[in-house]
Amino acid sequence: MFANLAYTHAFPRSFADVDTDPQTTTPGSVKLGDAYTYGAGVAFAFNERTSLSLSFSDKLSAKASLRAPKGRWAKVTGSDANAAAFNMGVTYALSRHTTLVTMLGIGLTPDAPNFTLTFKIPYTL
Repeated sequence: MFANLAYTHAFPRSFADVDTDPQTTTPGSVKLGDAYTYGAGVAFAFNERTSLSLSFSDKLSAKASLRAPKGRWAKVTGSDANAAAFNMGVTYALSRHTTLVTMLGIGLTPDAPNFTLTFKIPYTL
């Protein structure tokens, strides 16, 4: 069994143009919303080289904010997100130092991708 918990803080950043109208140039600052991520799952070993993992993960992102120079921060409607996914993966030990990790993610909320397919080859020194 395993679990994780994470927090991501976003720092404001200034841009020369934050307006969506291509005919207008409006300088300003943007601050993406902070995000909380959590997940939990279980892994089963089939043998000394192969394991299967099943997990749930969710990322909750707060609304982004915009600010004109010397203005007040204004929240951007609809910029918050809840991206949850169910993940299934297989890990296979290719050698003592190298593994092949394959994972299929299935989105559970409208903000998550419908499907993700991930391949990783971690190498341990």
